[in-house]
Amino acid sequence: ATDSGLAKSANDGVSWVNYTTGDGIVSNTVYDVFVDRADKIYVATDSGLSFSSNGGTSWTTYTTAQGLAANSINDIFIDFNYKIYVATNAGLSISSDGGTSWTTYTTIHGLASNTINQVTLSTSGIIYLATSDGLSISVNNGTTWRTIDTDLGLASNNLVGVQIDNY
Repeated sequence: ATDSGLAKSANDGVSWVNYTTGDGIVSNTVYDVFVDRADKIYVATDSGLSFSSNGGTSWTTYTTAQGLAANSINDIFIDFNYKIYVATNAGLSISSDGGTSWTTYTTIHGLASNTINQVTLSTSGIIYLATSDGLSISVNNGTTWRTIDTDLGLASNNLVGVQIDNY
């Protein structure tokens, strides 16, 4: 992920292939990339989410027109069931059907903030969101959310990342 597109190596960094808007990704400003276990590539950009199921030969783009909360994507995560989690500054968008439809969660649904900096999941399906106003956690697929913040021991409410130990 670079500010000039996506760089991909298939040989431990010996050589690189670069993908830009000329190759079909929606923007050259890439914030995050996720490759799922089926080798599908998801590229988070400042203008939407680009997706390739064929190693980068062709790309599909998802934006607010397809139901995302915002076009600028901070982070992406794909779970073992290929559910797509998209962190934006306007909430968390989730698709369980490959991007055909999206459900967005915001502070109205109980998130600590609509600014989601990072999303990750545990192997048991617990959703963890690093937000600008605390850590939001859901143990029931987003039905309810709990917030951990400085009142509960965090050093700061502005979380830029979250990692969990699944091992």
